[in-house]
Amino acid sequence: MSKVLFIHHSGILGGAGISLINVVKSVAREHNVFVGVSSDPEDILTLIRQLSFENPNIKVFSYGRRIGAITYYSGGDTLFSPRLIYRYLLSFKQRKYWNRKIKEINPDVVITNSKILCWMSGLTQLKCRKSICFVRETVKGNRKSFLNNQIAKKLDKYKKVVFLSEYDRKLENLKCAETYVVHNFISSDQFDTTLSKNEAINLLSLPKDKFYVLYVGGVSEMKGFDLIVQAVLQMDDDVHLIVAGNDFKQARVTKNKSEIDYVDKWQYLIEKEDKKGRIHFLGRVKNMSSCYAACDVLVFPMRSPHQSRPAFEAGLFMKPIIISDFENISEFVRNNENGLRFPPNDVEALTNAIMSLRNDELRKRLGKNNYLNTLENHNKEKSCEKIRMLIEK
Repeated sequence: MSKVLFIHHSGILGGAGISLINVVKSVAREHNVFVGVSSDPEDILTLIRQLSFENPNIKVFSYGRRIGAITYYSGGDTLFSPRLIYRYLLSFKQRKYWNRKIKEINPDVVITNSKILCWMSGLTQLKCRKSICFVRETVKGNRKSFLNNQIAKKLDKYKKVVFLSEYDRKLENLKCAETYVVHNFISSDQFDTTLSKNEAINLLSLPKDKFYVLYVGGVSEMKGFDLIVQAVLQMDDDVHLIVAGNDFKQARVTKNKSEIDYVDKWQYLIEKEDKKGRIHFLGRVKNMSSCYAACDVLVFPMRSPHQSRPAFEAGLFMKPIIISDFENISEFVRNNENGLRFPPNDVEALTNAIMSLRNDELRKRLGKNNYLNTLENHNKEKSCEKIRMLIEK
């Protein structure tokens, strides 16, 4: 039985956090697992503590509020943003702590659960162990830029690097590290797929007999919140929007003035334009079953390439997806097969795509195909077996 250390970059229960929990549960069946996570917020820390009560092979610790990171990726910080500079400088300050912590735990395998932790490949205590980096982000801008090249060099110092898609693996184009593709997977026991639409609507206290569009991303410019709001508001009154993720109050907790201005602008516009209450904010949702069951279609109108876990989670509920057409998406969403792709930032094309899925026959066909796609490409047993082999090989 090996000793495996996972280092996670955040305390937020987002897509990467859900993936971490799924992988930890799987690996801990056969190995001793240590998990280092942030204490701010405590969402993931609390969940993994609960897992440790169920399985004594799991142990968790907090490294504090923030971990050093290079937060430069598609959808991440810009080159000279204060946040990127602060987190990068923090990585130098924390080297001594992490060398000491890794030596203390003495793991056989160290897994960093994000590309932004690539700097850890230079730790003395990582160089003498089997090291694996799970890359959950897509390259930002030009792959040959100076900073992207520096990130790639750091990734190349790992023994193994795991990507979520073939597109990302080829784009990164590492020379030394062994590279693999392991798709994100779903644990079906985390969802209640028996819920009917009417049952879900009642649980969420939503009006009945409406066509529901689900958007998972909160009030975020990068994830295209304003695009889906504009699309829905110009459609018939029986089309309603469910917003899961940060509401206006939660999104305003930032020091970035442009982000605050964006939040204020769209709160004002929605209060002015949505007189009939067609936009429903749920805030952060821990269990998405009711959201997926209640909706007719999931929309992911991101402005830059981004990993889209909700696309295949919705597939489990036989719901189709409408998503921005970036190259990294084509592996998972095939246009007019299990969803519809539209040009990024194009509100008219997004509106037309939603309107086309009011056709019951098309919506059901795409939804069924998305379900089959989820079972085939995001299969828990297949992905867990690949991960176990990476650890043991």
